[in-house]
Amino acid sequence: MANLCSCHLTETVSIDNLNEVFRSFLRLYKAVDRNELKDTLKHWYLNKMDEMDMESVDLDKWEADSMFDINVRKYKTKLRA
Repeated sequence: MANLCSCHLTETVSIDNLNEVFRSFLRLYKAVDRNELKDTLKHWYLNKMDEMDMESVDLDKWEADSMFDINVRKYKTKLRA
């Protein structure tokens, strides 16, 4: 299921819904209680951030949406430049 969700999230990411998609991903990540599945999701996330040349946020220490919002704003500015 996680692979299906990850693929769907990947397909639906756009500059306009980036925050929403990754907040959904974070809810999925936090809901998982199996370490091996969490590791797989974390690996997907880190790869996605690398692909997008975007700074990643530590998923286990993610305290507020503002942490990711700052990175999204930086990414949008980079894309528009």
